[in-house]
Amino acid sequence: MSYNLLVHPLEIEFVSGQGLETTYPVLIENGPQKILVDTGYAGSAALIEKALGALGTGFDQITDIVITHHDLDHVGGLHEICEQHPRIRVHASAQEAQFINGSCKAPRLVQAESMFGSLPPSDREWARAFQSQLEDIRPVPVHHILQEHPERLAGIQIIPTPGHTPGHISLYLPEQMTLIAGDAVVYVNGKLDIANPAFTLDLPEAVNSVKKIANLRVTQLICFHGGVVENSQPLLGEMLGGYR
Repeated sequence: MSYNLLVHPLEIEFVSGQGLETTYPVLIENGPQKILVDTGYAGSAALIEKALGALGTGFDQITDIVITHHDLDHVGGLHEICEQHPRIRVHASAQEAQFINGSCKAPRLVQAESMFGSLPPSDREWARAFQSQLEDIRPVPVHHILQEHPERLAGIQIIPTPGHTPGHISLYLPEQMTLIAGDAVVYVNGKLDIANPAFTLDLPEAVNSVKKIANLRVTQLICFHGGVVENSQPLLGEMLGGYR
């Protein structure tokens, strides 16, 4: 069966604790089904709504949200969106679902707490603010645990890409030869890299995930940080060479 999926990266500029950041949630359209991949920081829902409006749609037409992983800038806006639009179905991997629904403490918060004592005093104010933001993420029920070929998300293959977080996923659209990477890789200054290697929870696992991505037929790689990358294969090879 052929799936005529339309893929729209959304360019969202948001002022966070890091300053002005540009991130790229993604809208996938499959006829009447409209899937949003990741939800940005808390407070960014209005910006995403505006970007959706430019495509002739809005949250009132979004049917599904897929969360690639539990981090401030990916799940922060989820509660606000789902509170206003409760019919939207939320999807995540089994590991990340327990952090999203609040049944387990998120590993990013565990990491932040464990590192705090070793930080120099000059970094501690920022670190406290970061912990506070993580603690303030409000839990949201996850309706669907994602398997490799989710029935509700026809034409989309779920690729486990752990490392950045334990249950991180990327979305592969084989017919469109498109990979929505989440934070499996980032695109900065014309190069691909691991997202924040110093804060990646399992760096060897993250490198293995990039190797997995490099074996897929991809002509369009969409990074949450960096946007669309065409002809990504040489860049992936160059990046992996730096982690040998």
